[in-house]
Amino acid sequence: MDGNAATREAVAAGDPAVDLALSDLVMPVMGGEALLRAMRARGLTMPVVMLSGHPLEGELAELKAQGLAGWLLKPPDLDDLARLLAQALAGRRG
Repeated sequence: MDGNAATREAVAAGDPAVDLALSDLVMPVMGGEALLRAMRARGLTMPVVMLSGHPLEGELAELKAQGLAGWLLKPPDLDDLARLLAQALAGRRG
């Protein structure tokens, strides 16, 4: 799924219906950074976790400013991914 399709799906479901978005940073049509901006511009507040094949050095500050809940290098260790997703969801539930 590309970022445009993911944004449409999230908007259609409604923010309360989507607990978390897990996205790759690099996708066809719309990448993860643009996806995060588009989601926030549409009022979607769910936590977003990104996966990337390269370290997020220059992008990280901007992504965090947009509300990025966390990120991992690909391929992620499944225990690390589970831990990060649990933390992001716990933050949403307050």
